[in-house]
Amino acid sequence: MNLEPTAAFVLHYSKGIYKNNLIKKYLEYIDFSSANSIIAMCEEKKISHLLHEAMCSRKFIITRLVLNALEENNYEQIVIFASGKSPISLELVLNNKNHIAIFELDNASFSEKRNIFKKLLDKNNFNKLNFLEIDITDLKLIHKLENYNFDKKKRTILIFEGITHYLDKKIYLKLLQNLSNNTKNKFIIEYAPEIAKLSEDYKFAVKEVFNFIEKNYYLAKMTNYSKNEFINFFKSISGEINKIYDLRMISSMRKSEKYKFENNFVGPLEVIDANA
Repeated sequence: MNLEPTAAFVLHYSKGIYKNNLIKKYLEYIDFSSANSIIAMCEEKKISHLLHEAMCSRKFIITRLVLNALEENNYEQIVIFASGKSPISLELVLNNKNHIAIFELDNASFSEKRNIFKKLLDKNNFNKLNFLEIDITDLKLIHKLENYNFDKKKRTILIFEGITHYLDKKIYLKLLQNLSNNTKNKFIIEYAPEIAKLSEDYKFAVKEVFNFIEKNYYLAKMTNYSKNEFINFFKSISGEINKIYDLRMISSMRKSEKYKFENNFVGPLEVIDANA
């Protein structure tokens, strides 16, 4: 199964986080070769360890937050935005015994991924999954989801990983507002802080990666956010941010000792746990 270069790049640096044998088997179906040139650049620039730390931490915290929410609260649905070939839904069904509907959304085809999942999962777990090829910025998104048995009244976990920085800010915040449900819904949002505020090593790494992407693949315009923007936004829709996790916190939770954090460290990603 082929991946576009940036997806292969992210999964290459994060695949070490997956310990489940079924997920490892899924990863064997993936051809990572489209990312060979960008991975070679990262090795040449000696930034691979930084990307490994960030990508593994991102996958770790998002999965941890979703599983904790499922254990502690009565959520009945999960929506994963721009999920692509990520194995996150596979990980969620394997680690949660509840009857829950999972909706994967992306504007690319799910046919290969769906067929592989069907081979790997038993019928009960496979039937929890719904694959929708759809534009996530479509103003009629919720109505289209309802055609696939999504119930907007049910408590839902909404996962935004690796997508926030590619969407126009105004369109994205409107999407979040439309998905709010009187604090019943859980929002798990990964976002990128402003590059200028990053610690020097990550500032260098992020600039190198995005310069390479723009030169070799496509224009990688990045939308950045501050903590205050999200705090003010969730207040404006009567929501609440439970916690914002930075890379230092996540690495500590992972017990990762591969990166030494300076006192005023600012990493390339942060993850929000909020309800609205």
